[in-house]
Amino acid sequence: MRTVETVDRRVLGALRLVDVTTRLPVRGPLRVEASGLRLVRNRRGDFVVFAGGGLEAHTRAFAAPPAAPPLGSLLFPLVIIDPDSHYLPRRGALRLPRNPAPDAPDSLFAPAEIALFPAPAGTTEASWAIIRATVRAQGSGLRLPWALLRVQKADTGATLAEGLADARGEALVAVPGILITMPAVGNGPVLTTELTVKLAAFFDGALTKIADADLDGPLPNSGYIPDPDALTAGPVRATQLVPRGGAAAATGKLAAGRTLVADVLVTLA
Repeated sequence: MRTVETVDRRVLGALRLVDVTTRLPVRGPLRVEASGLRLVRNRRGDFVVFAGGGLEAHTRAFAAPPAAPPLGSLLFPLVIIDPDSHYLPRRGALRLPRNPAPDAPDSLFAPAEIALFPAPAGTTEASWAIIRATVRAQGSGLRLPWALLRVQKADTGATLAEGLADARGEALVAVPGILITMPAVGNGPVLTTELTVKLAAFFDGALTKIADADLDGPLPNSGYIPDPDALTAGPVRATQLVPRGGAAAATGKLAAGRTLVADVLVTLA
């Protein structure tokens, strides 16, 4: 007679880290610090939540999840670090418990996604439009670290892409999907659509309280890690683009395969 042992295990959800430009999962050797959670990375690269403070009853319930605590009522702060520095560090949060309904936006059966932003030296695709920006304060020229830049269509305000500046105020923003028209017949020219865009900026104003005598140097902000989601809850700040060798303007032009190198002047007042 053979004895069969049954092992039941209930997980609380999963976290998936995605590239902000492609929305594809990031498979690199990422480190996630999550106080109060036990995370295990699976073969797909997702971080599975096996235990969480205040959710002990959920790990033992199989027929139906407990009614308490309410869905999404527990907030677990996260810090995400890329040891290879392809992506900038960021903070985030995971809300638990997840919804047991399979079709819910916050379903237990779908990983919660958090976007990672490329470092200035991050990789790009040849067909993307690229903005390489130095983010500065309007007037003083002070570099602004960890500013979030949002690329918008100038006519409609529709968001096309986002990027995050590093501790020195340097940012890489990639804009995929701008139209390239191939000739229908013959050897006609390949046409690229020029898109007029504007930038909106989000910046933690508390960082401007740090004095810096060298306006071309980075602000001293040792240990600061941004939460881009929290930044977007703050005020939208007006910007001007100053392309290399050009004049300041409220808008700029992007095209597939083209790189715009510019200072981005942010109005802080």
